[in-house]
Amino acid sequence: MQAMRTISQAQRRSAAILADILTALCQTLEKRMVGQDVFTRLLWVSCRYESGRSYGDEIGLEVPLQDGNRIRQVVLDRMEAFRLNARCEPVLNGGLTQLCVGVSRFIPADALQYSLFEDHTREDKLRKSVYTIKDRFGPEKLIRAYQLADSPVWHDVIGFGSIKDL
Repeated sequence: MQAMRTISQAQRRSAAILADILTALCQTLEKRMVGQDVFTRLLWVSCRYESGRSYGDEIGLEVPLQDGNRIRQVVLDRMEAFRLNARCEPVLNGGLTQLCVGVSRFIPADALQYSLFEDHTREDKLRKSVYTIKDRFGPEKLIRAYQLADSPVWHDVIGFGSIKDL
């Protein structure tokens, strides 16, 4: 699964908007994984820039993830580590034209086992319940606090029609 956005010139001007776009992509992946009842063991991120350069990274996970906020944080931590090691500008910068986040190496939710000291079973049930409520009463009836801002990046737009399984 992957979620991708093309970044407009207006969106590139603000680091906050770029961070919002990354958050939206991670939340899209969360929604899809909850719908498919799977967790991911592998994240990857891809960026394209105006200059023609690109950034790509693949992140293996010891603990499978489904939570969009945790996915976002893992990606941001990895981008920051790259920036520090390469001594370059941030990965999410004004030259960004395309951002893509993907997940793979899925584990079915019923086969997932947490360690003795880190059990997220209650969070997983809550996440599934939230999407059940959204499916029944509409996506705007229950939202996260950071989605309250008027920002067009939260709306999924598929240019060539709709994808039936979404």
